Amino acid sequence: MNVRTYRCAGILALMVSVLLVSCNSNTAFTRGMYGLTTKYNIMFNGEEAYKDGLRKMEQAEDDSASLPMLHPVYRLVGQKEAAPNADFDRAIDKCKKSVQTKSIRNKPRDNKRDPKENREWMARGEWNPYIHNAWLLDGKAQFHKGDFSAAYATFAYTARQFKWKPLLVAECYIWMARCQAVQGSVYDAEAELNSVVRQNKYKTQADLEALAEYNALTPQLKSLFSLAQAEILLQRQETDAAEDFLRVGNKSWLTKEQRKRAEAFIAYKKEADKKMAEELAAACDSIAQQRDSLDRMIAALDPETVKEMRRMAETQDSLYAATYRAYMNSESGTVHQNYEWLAENWPQSSLMPKFLFLHALGFVQDGDNAGFRSALEKLTAEYPDSDVSPLANEMVKGLNEGKTIQRGAKMMAESETAKSDETEQADEVKDEWETEDEDDQPHLLLLSYDPTSVSANDLLFEIAKFNFENFLIKDFDLEIVTIRSITALVISHFDTMDELREYHRRLEQSATLRLPKGVKMIDISERNFKSKINPQ
Repeated sequence: MNVRTYRCAGILALMVSVLLVSCNSNTAFTRGMYGLTTKYNIMFNGEEAYKDGLRKMEQAEDDSASLPMLHPVYRLVGQKEAAPNADFDRAIDKCKKSVQTKSIRNKPRDNKRDPKENREWMARGEWNPYIHNAWLLDGKAQFHKGDFSAAYATFAYTARQFKWKPLLVAECYIWMARCQAVQGSVYDAEAELNSVVRQNKYKTQADLEALAEYNALTPQLKSLFSLAQAEILLQRQETDAAEDFLRVGNKSWLTKEQRKRAEAFIAYKKEADKKMAEELAAACDSIAQQRDSLDRMIAALDPETVKEMRRMAETQDSLYAATYRAYMNSESGTVHQNYEWLAENWPQSSLMPKFLFLHALGFVQDGDNAGFRSALEKLTAEYPDSDVSPLANEMVKGLNEGKTIQRGAKMMAESETAKSDETEQADEVKDEWETEDEDDQPHLLLLSYDPTSVSANDLLFEIAKFNFENFLIKDFDLEIVTIRSITALVISHFDTMDELREYHRRLEQSATLRLPKGVKMIDISERNFKSKINPQ
């Protein structure tokens, strides 16, 4: 990319920006200009920054003192927080600046379920045909920066908000699978890939290429899907099976250096596996005196029993993927039913703690406090060494401290007793917006700010990201308003004051939220808000 190309693109973006500033009317032309701004500001500058960062990462030489890895991004797994990276940070910043008020409620051009809503949406000019690319690029930059949790949240949000774009949704699920796979969560990674192509339909790349769901993907997404499947198999130590998928997935890499690195990694893994097999064989030879007893034990096994055990091992994997997806879709009845089936038919399954944990979380969606506690106590008592037991212990501790569950949510909310000493925010609320408590009424949170010193885009982006990462079920509406003496970001859809208090609690505890200086929080009921903006 030469200097002239950069200048031309910059001039074009500047011209479009000037046109937007001068066009205040809501017309097809101005909506198209917003789209062009996003396209050239993000898909050029942001994409180039992302590619620069990825190219530098893939071209870097491996540390000879370390074991080889499939991709340099694996070296970032386990770090406490993502390290600064100028290129990826620049790409993320470009995405942030493109998240404007008109793109927060981006919806499809044709809402067949509600034509009236579609007409109103078009009249407001909320459609931006390129904004989904900003969210996708944001997630990819976060992933390669090593911020896998933030990347997962971004891809999950994008899949939900742009569900009318099937290829985009498929790409998000593949990236969500990669976020899980690089961190070793193979069951969760398989559950994400299961949303694109059913895991029980293929075992090899050849099987995959015969499926209509796979062939409906673009060539780029086919390679990315196969790469994700290869990463899952490598985490399972199934190197030979992974090689088949990596042959196609290798096309996903940006540089030839990375493709060579992947090929070298597979060769190394195969050699290491061979050496391990030889060492295992030698160990078996050293215990020849036990061979007779082992042979007798093996011969005692009924072949049908062995066959049944293999079948159940395959069944539990696909059942867990289905149960996980049911939980994410708030289908608690299916979660409970699948857990009970496994408990009855294969209680010794290695996945039983995970099923039991999902069973417990299903009671949260049901609003069943007793069922939630009972399932957690069963988990911690029967499977104290499982990887989900520490989290279950913390949840039981929270219940014992007076916390209670909120129906339909995925996290516990503090009880009214626990929050009785919560301090008021009267010093942050202007006199004209002060309101009496109406705890059982719908509420709003106003984040007031000085528009001359605070960027509306930055504030919108930070709150949107916070919502995506902390509220997997609840959706909030965001809107910038200017009313008489204040300009504020209005966050709506708090059913009660308790929900708003819980929102404040998570704001205070967030380690990633970066609110601009000078932002003030105003709690107000919807009824009082309407009365103040439309006085009788």
